[in-house]
Amino acid sequence: MFTDPVYGLNNIDNYQRWNVLHPTASTNQTQVNQKLAFQAELRTYFGLNSAQVKEITNNWYGLYAQQRVAVWNSLPSPSTYQNTFGFMYWQWSMGQMT
Repeated sequence: MFTDPVYGLNNIDNYQRWNVLHPTASTNQTQVNQKLAFQAELRTYFGLNSAQVKEITNNWYGLYAQQRVAVWNSLPSPSTYQNTFGFMYWQWSMGQMT
Protein backbone atom coordinates (compact mmCIF):
# COMPACT_ATOMS: atom_id res chain seq x y z
CA MET A 1 0.00 0.00 0.00
CA PHE A 2 2.91 2.35 0.54
CA THR A 3 4.11 2.55 -3.06
CA ASP A 4 0.84 1.94 -4.87
CA PRO A 5 0.27 4.62 -7.55
CA VAL A 6 -3.40 5.14 -6.62
CA TYR A 7 -3.44 4.70 -2.83
CA GLY A 8 0.24 4.81 -1.89
CA LEU A 9 1.08 6.67 1.29
CA ASN A 10 4.37 7.75 -0.23
CA ASN A 11 2.37 10.37 -2.17
CA ILE A 12 1.04 13.22 -0.03
CA ASP A 13 -1.88 13.75 -2.44
CA ASN A 14 -3.25 10.32 -1.48
CA TYR A 15 -3.59 11.27 2.19
CA GLN A 16 -6.73 13.24 1.31
CA ARG A 17 -8.37 9.97 0.30
CA TRP A 18 -7.24 8.14 3.43
CA ASN A 19 -8.35 10.96 5.74
CA VAL A 20 -11.95 9.76 5.54
CA LEU A 21 -10.85 6.99 7.93
CA HIS A 22 -10.07 9.52 10.66
CA PRO A 23 -12.41 8.90 13.64
CA THR A 24 -13.77 12.46 13.62
CA ALA A 25 -14.41 12.46 9.87
CA SER A 26 -17.70 10.56 10.18
CA THR A 27 -19.83 13.37 11.55
CA ASN A 28 -22.39 13.85 8.77
CA GLN A 29 -24.00 11.61 6.18
CA THR A 30 -21.79 12.84 3.33
CA GLN A 31 -18.65 11.96 5.28
CA VAL A 32 -20.09 8.60 6.31
CA ASN A 33 -20.84 7.85 2.65
CA GLN A 34 -17.30 8.88 1.64
CA LYS A 35 -15.86 6.59 4.31
CA LEU A 36 -18.01 3.65 3.18
CA ALA A 37 -17.11 4.27 -0.47
CA PHE A 38 -13.40 4.40 0.36
CA GLN A 39 -13.64 1.19 2.38
CA ALA A 40 -15.35 -0.48 -0.60
CA GLU A 41 -12.55 0.78 -2.86
CA LEU A 42 -9.93 -0.76 -0.55
CA ARG A 43 -11.77 -4.09 -0.57
CA THR A 44 -12.05 -4.13 -4.34
CA TYR A 45 -8.66 -2.67 -5.28
CA PHE A 46 -6.50 -4.65 -2.85
CA GLY A 47 -8.73 -7.71 -2.57
CA LEU A 48 -9.21 -7.21 1.16
CA ASN A 49 -11.95 -8.78 3.19
CA SER A 50 -14.22 -6.83 5.55
CA ALA A 51 -12.18 -7.78 8.63
CA GLN A 52 -8.98 -6.42 7.07
CA VAL A 53 -10.66 -3.15 6.09
CA LYS A 54 -12.09 -2.85 9.60
CA GLU A 55 -8.59 -3.36 11.03
CA ILE A 56 -7.16 -0.66 8.78
CA THR A 57 -10.00 1.69 9.68
CA ASN A 58 -9.65 1.09 13.41
CA ASN A 59 -5.89 1.60 13.35
CA TRP A 60 -5.58 4.37 10.75
CA TYR A 61 -5.42 7.35 13.07
CA GLY A 62 -3.09 5.66 15.56
CA LEU A 63 -0.66 4.63 12.83
CA TYR A 64 -0.82 8.07 11.24
CA ALA A 65 -0.16 9.73 14.61
CA GLN A 66 2.79 7.40 15.30
CA GLN A 67 4.30 8.32 11.96
CA ARG A 68 3.97 12.04 12.71
CA VAL A 69 5.62 11.57 16.13
CA ALA A 70 8.46 9.56 14.58
CA VAL A 71 9.15 12.27 12.02
CA TRP A 72 8.84 15.04 14.64
CA ASN A 73 11.29 13.25 16.95
CA SER A 74 13.80 12.88 14.14
CA LEU A 75 13.95 16.65 13.59
CA PRO A 76 17.33 18.15 14.44
CA SER A 77 15.75 20.73 16.73
CA PRO A 78 11.96 20.54 16.97
CA SER A 79 11.63 24.04 18.42
CA THR A 80 12.96 25.40 15.11
CA TYR A 81 10.06 23.82 13.26
CA GLN A 82 7.11 24.82 15.42
CA ASN A 83 5.07 26.09 12.50
CA THR A 84 3.65 23.95 9.72
CA PHE A 85 5.62 25.64 6.95
CA GLY A 86 8.90 25.15 8.77
CA PHE A 87 8.12 21.49 9.26
CA MET A 88 7.05 21.05 5.63
CA TYR A 89 10.22 22.74 4.42
CA TRP A 90 12.38 20.52 6.62
CA GLN A 91 10.52 17.44 5.43
CA TRP A 92 10.97 18.40 1.80
CA SER A 93 14.59 19.46 2.11
CA MET A 94 15.67 16.41 4.09
CA GLY A 95 13.60 13.98 2.01
CA GLN A 96 12.26 12.29 5.15
CA MET A 97 8.80 11.59 3.80
CA THR A 98 9.01 12.46 0.12
